[in-house]
Amino acid sequence: MTDTHFGIKNDNQTFQKYLNKFFSDVFFPYIDEHDIKTIIHLGDLVDRRKTINFLTLNNLRKSFIQPAFDRSITTHIIVGNHDVYYKNTNQINAINELYGEAPFIWSYEDVI
Repeated sequence: MTDTHFGIKNDNQTFQKYLNKFFSDVFFPYIDEHDIKTIIHLGDLVDRRKTINFLTLNNLRKSFIQPAFDRSITTHIIVGNHDVYYKNTNQINAINELYGEAPFIWSYEDVI
């Protein structure tokens, strides 16, 4: 999966509800049906590089992170340009700051 952009359109709740519905009605049922144990996210998990809204963070946790954790799914996330604070380095990024210690989430900030 790629470009989920949690918080898109200034944390617009209509977009967030659509994204939540996708995860609950399509994505995780498919994961369950096919016994998938690894997710690869190709970048831009969040939409804004400088801030994250707490409601958006709550939606991210409830609709994506927690369901993946509950299913013991290993999640690999490549850091995208929307996930990083600076434009010239990937070192400070949303994935590491939010989930750096999570045992099932692996982030990749150095792309070859």
